[in-house]
Amino acid sequence: MRLTLRTLLAYLDDVLEPAETREIGRKIQESPLAAAQMSRIREVIRRRRLGAPDLDGPSQGIEPNLVAEYLDNALGPEQVADLERVCLESDVQLAEVAACHQILTLVLGEPQDVPYQSLDRFYALGPVAVDGRLHGTNGEPPRSMKPEPLATKATLITTGGLSDRVPDYLKSTPWTQRFGPILGVAVVLLAAVGALMLDRDLARTLFGEKPAVGDRTASTGTDDIGPSRPASPVHVPPETTTAVAAVMPATGAATLPAGIDPAPPPDTPETKPEAPVSAVTPATTKSEPTTVAANATPVVALPTPPKPALDPAPLPLDPVKPRVVVPMKYMSNEGVLIRYEAADQHWYVQPRRSEVHAEERFACPDPYEAAFDLDNSRALMTMLGDSVVEILPASETQRLGLRVHRGRVILQRGPAGDQPVSVAVAVDQQTWTLELPDAESTVGIEVRLRSPYRAEPPMEGAWYQAAAFVGRGSVRFLKADANVPAVTAGSMRWLMAPAANDPQSTDPLTAVWLDPQQRQTSATLRRYATLFEKEFDPATAVDLSIPALVKDPRPKIAELAVRCLAVTESYPNLVTALVRSEHAEARQAAVAGLRAWLVQSADRQALLKQELSMQYPGDEALPVYRLLLGFTPQEGKDKLVSMQLVDWLRSNYVEVRELAIGQLERLANRRYDYRPLGTPSQREPGIQRWLAHIEREGAIVKPE
Repeated sequence: MRLTLRTLLAYLDDVLEPAETREIGRKIQESPLAAAQMSRIREVIRRRRLGAPDLDGPSQGIEPNLVAEYLDNALGPEQVADLERVCLESDVQLAEVAACHQILTLVLGEPQDVPYQSLDRFYALGPVAVDGRLHGTNGEPPRSMKPEPLATKATLITTGGLSDRVPDYLKSTPWTQRFGPILGVAVVLLAAVGALMLDRDLARTLFGEKPAVGDRTASTGTDDIGPSRPASPVHVPPETTTAVAAVMPATGAATLPAGIDPAPPPDTPETKPEAPVSAVTPATTKSEPTTVAANATPVVALPTPPKPALDPAPLPLDPVKPRVVVPMKYMSNEGVLIRYEAADQHWYVQPRRSEVHAEERFACPDPYEAAFDLDNSRALMTMLGDSVVEILPASETQRLGLRVHRGRVILQRGPAGDQPVSVAVAVDQQTWTLELPDAESTVGIEVRLRSPYRAEPPMEGAWYQAAAFVGRGSVRFLKADANVPAVTAGSMRWLMAPAANDPQSTDPLTAVWLDPQQRQTSATLRRYATLFEKEFDPATAVDLSIPALVKDPRPKIAELAVRCLAVTESYPNLVTALVRSEHAEARQAAVAGLRAWLVQSADRQALLKQELSMQYPGDEALPVYRLLLGFTPQEGKDKLVSMQLVDWLRSNYVEVRELAIGQLERLANRRYDYRPLGTPSQREPGIQRWLAHIEREGAIVKPE
């Protein structure tokens, strides 16, 4: 069986024979392109707001009758090839065909319900002759059927409505089946609550409370020490002991509680000891020998139980320090802020003007901003686009703290309070305390993740660059309990400076973004920001709904979607955007997001290799992986490596050509007229210039 779009649809809807299913499954495993098409079919069917093909106009889809004939396998080979080509090029057409195939599979796979009245009428008509005339079962013309009485017809119409003629699998589920389990659980819960309200001891036991002495005596007649006793027990000094002579059978001795005299055996008069044994102290009384008969009942001396005491006082416990809770609130009235939910490991839209809590991680997608009120307006925080921040838990010595994973954050004194405000700022494994002494103190924190340049783990070097810019007032930096002189406005201080021998060039860090006027976006970007904001569904995880926008026909929307996936570190979707997106802006954003995700852990290289192998056949994924890791200037001095980079400019994959030309221009620090999106004939002159550069210099980077 050939691997076509129709066979993929039949495989997904499980309508093939077992042998054919195994054959198609094996072919799909051997073909990464087929696996990618299956993922695409599932995605377009579930995509929200995809729409349907237009019935007329320039965006008219495939003629519905052609789609029906294709699903019925009634088209010729040429028409099938044309229709499948259109479906593979258009998500709308592919979703239409796949959804129709799925619906027909569900409907036609169920048995058809034919009314008995129709069956009786068909059988009465008899067979149909070749000329179309009706005949009876014996070849004679059918006998005339007696018309049914009007009353019977009316009865059929009134008793058999539309719902009776609808098959069971198309009927809606009764409300008793849908809500019956919920009502049952509610009744059980109400019964349990009622039982707890009626039995106070049971409620106290379940909730860990110890019932009071009066309640125990009144309800059960027992306490924590033993069985119930008279309300006014006879007082006996604790230093005396009473000797009790008891005639107790051997079998019942263990069943009587302490302090209760056993009854004498039947037909035996109760005996009284001749002389009671007095309790004496060893220091003043001498014990005398006592003669005991062989058949005499032993005398058991039982100590008198002490007076029942009340509940002992609890032992003193170490005082538990209450957790410091600092009120914080998300204050923005526009834009988008997303929060990471650790329970299901997904990102969700944060409601506007809502409270935030410690140990929560937030991400602000570009081009939005998010404003926070900290500690009842004692401090204010603003997250700019492409930023990820985690709120640190408060302590008695440090109320405010945050960990900046990436991006730009602005901190400033709030209108409330006249005391200096200190904020702990953590980046990677280092922490600083920033003190804002002045009312107008403003500081900006910028954290970058540098691009990788090593092929094999471990990737050495500090991958973070962090700097603090003082916009207004002054800021004091405290680290390791050492006071540092305050940094005044217009100054910059490195928190994590780049290495002196850093082989890669990075853009200089500037503080122009501290000025609100400089952060104002253009009218075009504001319009796209409004359109992009409408794509966020508050009820759906962001990393599940936004990936569909990667293939949006609008380049800016696709780019914003990829950058949003980058801050959520959704690397499978970033790989899909790199491979499937039709826009260069989206692919460049995917490359930047993958590199920032890759350098944070050496274990992620294996995950990247695995994800790329699912998108490319054979060894085609190796160039993409190697180019994402990058090349060092020392590797650029190798002529073989230089020739390999130039050879990748002829790749059939546009993302490989874009990655290769980016590495060549970075290493050589020059550009030639090469356009990755051009045709092969348009790309060849640029390739020849790079080859001439290698022959002239000896490599991409001239060897020493």
